[in-house]
Amino acid sequence: MKNIEKNHSESKSIFYWSALDGLRFFAFLLVFLNHSLVDIETKNPFLDFFLKSYVRNGWIGVDLFFVLSGFLITSILVKERIKFGQFSLRSFWIRRILRIWPLYYLAILVFFFVIPGLTFFFDQLRNQNFILTRNSYLELPFYITFLGNLGTILFGYGTNSINLLWTVSLEQQFYLIFPLFLKFMGRRVQSVLLLVIGIIAISPLVRIVFSFAPAGMYPQLIYVNLFTRMDTLLFGGLLSLLFFYKTRLLSKYKFLSNFLIFVCIVSTFSYFLYRVELFNPAFKRNLAFGYTVIAAFMAYLIYCAMYSEAFGKFLSFKPFVYLGKISYGLYIWQYLAINITLLFLGTKNFSFAVCFWAFVLDVSIASFSYYLFERRFLKIKSRFERIKTKEA
Repeated sequence: MKNIEKNHSESKSIFYWSALDGLRFFAFLLVFLNHSLVDIETKNPFLDFFLKSYVRNGWIGVDLFFVLSGFLITSILVKERIKFGQFSLRSFWIRRILRIWPLYYLAILVFFFVIPGLTFFFDQLRNQNFILTRNSYLELPFYITFLGNLGTILFGYGTNSINLLWTVSLEQQFYLIFPLFLKFMGRRVQSVLLLVIGIIAISPLVRIVFSFAPAGMYPQLIYVNLFTRMDTLLFGGLLSLLFFYKTRLLSKYKFLSNFLIFVCIVSTFSYFLYRVELFNPAFKRNLAFGYTVIAAFMAYLIYCAMYSEAFGKFLSFKPFVYLGKISYGLYIWQYLAINITLLFLGTKNFSFAVCFWAFVLDVSIASFSYYLFERRFLKIKSRFERIKTKEA
C-alpha cells in the first residue's frame, strides 16, 4: 500500500506511477514479440506453451495499451476536476494533439512517402516488407484523418509498417468522445459508474451482432472498431473511477494482489489464451466474451501494479520505466526496425536473432525519435498541464 500512497499523496498536482510506465513497456513487448517471432516453434514444451499463449497472442498487448489509456486519461480528467472543480476540454485535447500527432504524422510521412521513394533507388528495399500495397494507399486518407481503423475495415490490412496505426486512430476517437461524456455527466459519480458498467456489460452483445457481418469484413470489423472495443477502454476508466471515488472498495480487495493469487490468476489467464481461438469464426462466443476477459485481466494487472509492493517494484525497474517512457516510439517504429533487421541479415525468416537485433534497433530509433523530435512537442504540451503527469 505504501507504493500507491506515495504516488497518490506525494502532491495534489502530480499524477504518476513509475510502475505503469513499466507496464506500458511490457504491453509493447507483447506486440513486438508477436511481430518478430511469427511461427517460431521449439521442442521445449514449456517454451512452446509460452510462445502459443503469449507470443502468438501478443496482440493482447494492444488491449493492455487500451486499458492503460482508459485508466490514465480518466484519472487525469477526474483529478483535474477534483482539484479545480472542472477539467478543461480544450487543454486536454491540445495535450493529446501535442503528444500523439507529431510522431503519428512523421510515421505517415516515412511509411507512405520516404521509404517508397527510396525503393526506386535501392534495389534491396524492393521486397514485400517495404513496398506498399494498393490497399495501403487507399487507406491513406483515412489515416490522415484518424479513421485508420475504418480504412482497415473497408480495405483490410495494408503493408505491415502501417498496420499498427489503426490503434492510434481508435484511441483518438476515444479521446474525442469520452471526455465529452464525462463533462456531460458532471459530478454524478454513481450515474457515470453505472453507465460505464452498463456499456462494458453489453459490449459482448454488440460484438455478437457485428459478427454476422459479411465474411470479407470479419473479424477486423470487430477487432478494430471503437464500438466493439469500448469495454476494453472503459475497463481502464472504470478502474480509475473506483480508485478516486471508491478507494475503500479497492483497498478491501487488496489481497487479490498477493503473490500466490497473482500467480494463480496469471496461470489461469495463460491457459485461457492457449485454449481459446478468439479469431475463429466458428466460435463466436469466444469472440464475444474473450475481449472482455482479456480487458478484465489487463485491468487486474494495473490494479496489482498499484497495490502490490513486489509487482510495483518489479515494474519500476529503471530500464523498464525508460522503455515505457519511449513506448509510443517503440510501437510506431517496430516494423521498420524488424524489416531493416531482416534486410541486413539477408533473410525473410523470423528467428530469435532477428527478434533480438530488431529490438536493439527499435530502442535506438525510438530513443532518437524521443529526444530529437518528440520532446520538443512535450515541452509545449507541459504548458497546458494543470495536473503534472510526467507522461511520455
